[in-house]
Amino acid sequence: TMAFDGESAWWTNPQSGAAEEMPADQAEEIIRLARGNDIILNPDKHGITYEMKEKETLEGKEYYVLEQSFPDGFKMTMYIDAQTYLPYKSVSKQIQMGVEVEAEAFLSDWKKVEGIMTAHTNKIYQNGEEVMTMAFTEVKYNTGIEDSLFKMD
Repeated sequence: TMAFDGESAWWTNPQSGAAEEMPADQAEEIIRLARGNDIILNPDKHGITYEMKEKETLEGKEYYVLEQSFPDGFKMTMYIDAQTYLPYKSVSKQIQMGVEVEAEAFLSDWKKVEGIMTAHTNKIYQNGEEVMTMAFTEVKYNTGIEDSLFKMD
């Protein structure tokens, strides 16, 4: 289990099985992810800037390239499909277990859910090696999940 309750990031330590606050380097990434689309919709609120780079062609398709910069120095490069305007790929440097890795995420299998285009497959690579594939069979928005579920016990 990994969660961010709005104040602190925590996890179930895989070695001890106990819930504890996450190490700072891992917490930063979880907090960025937890902020979700608010980062894109309200960048000023989070101190985030964007820089448009030159278009790139990947696998025969054109992509807009945006560099997203956070106040703490973290940067992520996003590749946006020039025809659909949907995110396809993101690239960033991350610290995993004290080691810097190049992380790539690929979003695909886009479907409309409650009027929102939603990726149903996410593949994650670290240093070019696939480490995870998440495939969603169902996505629901605003289901009334209580905030207390994200608090560390």
